[in-house]
Amino acid sequence: MVYDSLIPCFGSRFTIGLMPDARRYRVFPLGTFHFFDWQRGESEGISIGTCPQIVSSETARIGIRLGAVERILPFAEGETFTHMSQRVTPLTTVFTASDPRLPVEATFTFRSHFYPQSFQYSVAPAYALEVTLTNTSSAPVDDLEVFFGLPLADAALTDAGIRSIQPIVFPPEIDHAGIDGLRFEQILAGDGAALYGVTPVPEASHNLTLAAGASATVAFWHVGYIAQPTLNVRGEPRRFGYTDLWENASAVLAFVQSERATLARKSALFESTVVDASVMPELKDILSASFKGVASNAWWAAGGWFSVMEIGAYHSTLDVDYQSAVFFFQYWPELVGVMLDQWAAYYEPGSGYMAHDVGQHLEATGNRYGGPGSAMRVEENCNYILLLHHYWRWTGDDGPLAGKLNLLRELFQFLVDSDTDDSGLPNLFCDNTNDWGSGMISASQEQSYHGVRMVATFSGLAQIFRQVGDDALAEEALARVRLINDSLAQAWLGDHYPISLSDPDSAQHYSMWTLHGLLYALRSGMTLDIDLDRLRIDMINSTVRTMREHGSTHSTADVRGWLTQNLWRDSIAAYLGVDYSHHLRRYLGHGEYVSYEDTTILEIANELMVVPGAVAEHTYAGEAHDHPLIDGHPRPACSFGLLYALAGVQADRLDKRLTFAPLLFPLKIALTHVADWEHERLVWLTFRRSLTSDSSGAPQQRVWIEVEGDERLMSALSPYIAAFG
Repeated sequence: MVYDSLIPCFGSRFTIGLMPDARRYRVFPLGTFHFFDWQRGESEGISIGTCPQIVSSETARIGIRLGAVERILPFAEGETFTHMSQRVTPLTTVFTASDPRLPVEATFTFRSHFYPQSFQYSVAPAYALEVTLTNTSSAPVDDLEVFFGLPLADAALTDAGIRSIQPIVFPPEIDHAGIDGLRFEQILAGDGAALYGVTPVPEASHNLTLAAGASATVAFWHVGYIAQPTLNVRGEPRRFGYTDLWENASAVLAFVQSERATLARKSALFESTVVDASVMPELKDILSASFKGVASNAWWAAGGWFSVMEIGAYHSTLDVDYQSAVFFFQYWPELVGVMLDQWAAYYEPGSGYMAHDVGQHLEATGNRYGGPGSAMRVEENCNYILLLHHYWRWTGDDGPLAGKLNLLRELFQFLVDSDTDDSGLPNLFCDNTNDWGSGMISASQEQSYHGVRMVATFSGLAQIFRQVGDDALAEEALARVRLINDSLAQAWLGDHYPISLSDPDSAQHYSMWTLHGLLYALRSGMTLDIDLDRLRIDMINSTVRTMREHGSTHSTADVRGWLTQNLWRDSIAAYLGVDYSHHLRRYLGHGEYVSYEDTTILEIANELMVVPGAVAEHTYAGEAHDHPLIDGHPRPACSFGLLYALAGVQADRLDKRLTFAPLLFPLKIALTHVADWEHERLVWLTFRRSLTSDSSGAPQQRVWIEVEGDERLMSALSPYIAAFG
């Protein structure tokens, strides 16, 4: 089976869409773009569509020639290999191919690069294609040709390989005020004694001779570079950050070729945290696909800018990054700190609420979703506070707290004022992140969902206010917690909370969203004044009632569901001692969004989070190219939190807390947030359990941790390991 996938270059937006079913190999100089219609109706969420895309080429001829026989991968018209299989890791998409007419087996590995906490080894706008050929016959094979051809515009031969420079033309639907005159420079090159030709299609190739049973590997590189400013940050044009590291495409190529071994070693260390973890293969596939999604949407610009786009629409969508930030907390928490400062910089003093986003497409000029007044105001305030609090406790860095006291006071007061009937729960500005759900789940007043996450928000604010010496505000925040708890207790229905405390019709419905606000508090081991037993009961009952073929719908009042929210719920469940890992197999074969009745949503389900088995079939009306579009969604990167949740990892640098409560055995994970990435040092924990019985036959359980990896890290962790034992 072959399926759609992405080759993302982290932070540079240079992305390749691999679409074997559509026979397309789409080269995106600036990634993909979408737009939203944010006008939501009573019973239906927003609509979404693609802008006409900026695609420099649509096909690629990649394959093998031997005499008159030519076989290719399914990225162009032509005869493909008879037998093909595919697998993915976070940084690779691998095709294994063979054909009765060829005496070789081929492995084509498309490889991008990423290494935590290093822009230099993460953001090169380039990827490699490594091809390994094995002679499966009993005789030598001569004049075996491996080729990689791209229809590059105005291609010319240079010392580096085949070079192309073409202007980027913006369709009218893509916002790019202040950004014009972009030129896309590409280089296609091979290693060693590669051969080049520009007619009829620009192509790099290798000629090989293989003895019987022998193997050989050759490599190609494709570089995509834009030297001009690509992002308008409040009137200041900014180039991609990679332009500060490499002056042109040739310099990028020289780097990835000369640093090939180092890139491979560092990338392998990052990938090992997924590949070598002893978790179910379905989770590894989801982790691999979700990394590609967040990497393809990451944008690193000169001057220290970092944002993650919401499927090529908005920059730094707060409610999206609230969830994708789990990945960064575990691998690169400093980037969360950068985003926290950027969001604060875009705050309008006196407004009382954080904006949904900071711009659209190539403009980071202020909020776009929901119009000038933004949307999801209560939602985004809570998201910002929860992220800020978790960053502070997770890293021990109180730097982002500095200068934000007035901001936090205003956000707090807005949340207080959103409740006009003293229930503690908001009855104003109640629209939440679930903008594709029913009206009941997405915009009801006095939502249990808001109540639970406000308990976590106000509890975090109380800690922050005490840290900065404002005990009075801390006490006021805790008083709000007590008020909310009183209301939730009165609303309890025996096996679940109603979706809305003010809507009697919601009492019969069960929502998977109720306890979504707990995850960050659980990750840091924060003690919350809330009834976790009831929330666990609510979660178990809502999961049973909302579960469908591909996971839970939002509620029993909904026909739609999101992959991310299922993954988020499963992480919370693990911290509450409930194992939902058996759900993971349901999540493969479709995208971020799924619907069981609404065909408008179903049509785009596969495009917005490519997981193994997913193939995009829908072509958007108005699409400039008459082929489907695939894109990575950043939100499912929260799946990396499952690695920690299944081990019950709770960490708080300020309290010197690092505790474990494994749910599965044996379970091996890398403790990535304490890794010394600069010196390539990593530590692994394996949780084991033995079950025996004593002399009376009573069951006895022994649980322990085996530690391996860097000795310095192991020594630093030894007190926490001993405390677990």
